[in-house]
Order: sequence, then C-alpha cells, then structure tokens
Amino acid sequence: CLFCDFSCQSSSEIFEHCNEIHDFSIINAKKIHNLDCYSYIKLINYIRLKKPAMEDLKKIYPYNTHPWSDDVYLKSTLNDDPLLYF
Repeated sequence: CLFCDFSCQSSSEIFEHCNEIHDFSIINAKKIHNLDCYSYIKLINYIRLKKPAMEDLKKIYPYNTHPWSDDVYLKSTLNDDPLLYF
C-alpha cells in the first residue's frame, strides 16, 4: 500500500485497499490528473517517498505543476513494485 503496511503482489488488490481504507482511488487520480505512463510512475514514487497529505493528492493542479513532476520520481523506490506494472 502507498499509505500503510498492507502488502500484496496484486495491483488490483492494492487499488481496492487504497480506495476502501484510505479513500484514495489511484485510478481516479490517474484520470483526474490526466497522467500518462511516466507521470503515473512519478506519482507512485512520489507518494512512496514523500508520504504527502491526502488533501494534497486530491488537489487539482494546473498542467505540469504537480508536486511529482520532477524526473527524480521516475526512479523506483521499491524493487518490483506491482503498482508500476499496472
């Protein structure tokens, strides 16, 4: 999980867990922020590294001003992160 110690190998289980337990839909965030493949990877790595407040993740940002826009977030924080292979 991006927000707690819950762990599993299935990205769909993690998506469901995040939505039900943390009220955060990764799928909706991808759509709302119009994320391409690279931006999605940056978002996942940003959340894992920075542990931002949920309110910050749910904000609508002007184009390309997301806090995760920096290319530094293209580097995976976990080996074989199932969320990066979605």
